[in-house]
Amino acid sequence: MNIKQLQTIIITADTGNVGQAAKQLGITQPAVSQQMHSLETELGFRLFQREGRGVVLSSAGRAFLPQARKVVQAAQEAIQAGERANRGETGRLLVGYCHSSLLEPELPELIRDFSLRWPDIRIEMQDLTVQRQVEDLCQNRLDVAFARTPIGQGENQDKLRVQPFSSARLEAVLPVNHPLAGQSEIDARSLSHEHFLLLNEADGVGLRSRILDACHVAGFEPLVENASTNMTSIISMIAAGLGITLAPSHLSGLNMPGVVFRPLTNSAAISELALISRVNETSGIILRFIDRVWARQVASPEASRER
Repeated sequence: MNIKQLQTIIITADTGNVGQAAKQLGITQPAVSQQMHSLETELGFRLFQREGRGVVLSSAGRAFLPQARKVVQAAQEAIQAGERANRGETGRLLVGYCHSSLLEPELPELIRDFSLRWPDIRIEMQDLTVQRQVEDLCQNRLDVAFARTPIGQGENQDKLRVQPFSSARLEAVLPVNHPLAGQSEIDARSLSHEHFLLLNEADGVGLRSRILDACHVAGFEPLVENASTNMTSIISMIAAGLGITLAPSHLSGLNMPGVVFRPLTNSAAISELALISRVNETSGIILRFIDRVWARQVASPEASRER
């Protein structure tokens, strides 16, 4: 029994005439009769009986037809589902991100826009360090990732594509009662004796690397403590007077009590968020998401400029 045979039975039953069924199916009358006879032989009972110049369903055929319709409908839905998945219109998308990236307006806007356009694609977000995002992408445990650059060096770097997504200035984050908190701007060199609270990441990776670079450009080696794996916790520690840090300017929108954000004078230090994907990606869903990122960048190039 196959779908073609079932479709032939359904159309023959609907038309009540082998010749008309053949026209709709685009085959010959003998071919229709052969399919009917073959299926009846396989089933062991007659589906049709002749009536005048046409055919009508037998009692067995009348019981068989509704179920045949369900099978054909299910098969068509299965094919459509497969076609939609192949076009990247349905399925699941695993997105890695670093904690602070969701606090930037661009990324939530992208996720919301993509979900509205393709509601049958379920997006699952995973909060991971930069190193873990890179590892999971290379091991196919993630589909795409949003990581703060640089992403480090390793044997798998040639497998990944790094696409700039957004960037923000680095600003000093101080306790509200800090001696420098009253200044509108801060010279980075005045922070040389401060205790820096940094993300617990490897050197040369992500936001931690950008902060250390900014200190080195200012001419000093900071006193560093690996404080946490997310910036919100670090800012809370700063409010408690445990140190200071540098952070992307958009984090000031958190309005956390007990801290102030102050721009750095004569500093071009920025933190860049990038979309990380596999170079030889073939998944329709993932390519659709990557294309949407490109489309947003082209439509709104200011989205990736420094704020």
